[in-house]
Amino acid sequence: MIIHFPIAFLLLGITLDAVNWFFRNPGLRTTALILIGAGAIGAIGAAITGHISERIAENIIGIEATLERHEELGTIGAWFFGIYAAIRIALIRFVEKHRSVTITFGSIGLALLFLLMYIGYLGGELVTKYGAGTKVASHISIIPTAEHDRAD
Repeated sequence: MIIHFPIAFLLLGITLDAVNWFFRNPGLRTTALILIGAGAIGAIGAAITGHISERIAENIIGIEATLERHEELGTIGAWFFGIYAAIRIALIRFVEKHRSVTITFGSIGLALLFLLMYIGYLGGELVTKYGAGTKVASHISIIPTAEHDRAD
């Protein structure tokens, strides 16, 4: 379940950061930045555990393309969120004093949220379509059968 926490933290953190642009509440800003930082650290952990889990999931028939896309974007996302969080936290005061920088960070944050949602979508597809990460997947044969070939 390590995967779900970074997703929730990042979604909520970036959303609260955007809401704070309107209300300028120090407590809201602090909460947003803590969530963004925790989400970025969690995303790195999720990427690491994802690489480990990939070794099991890659044996599921037909999963290769989706698994590879999810893995690549997950790694890219972990790096981007880590860099975004580090810069956003380091430049707390500067970002809030300069409107153009605030808008830039907001735009980057929004783009990263769309990336996060797509990565999450692919992860959901790995579970629901292919059974990755479930007990069912551990019983799936890695040898194609004639019945499997007809189903596609």
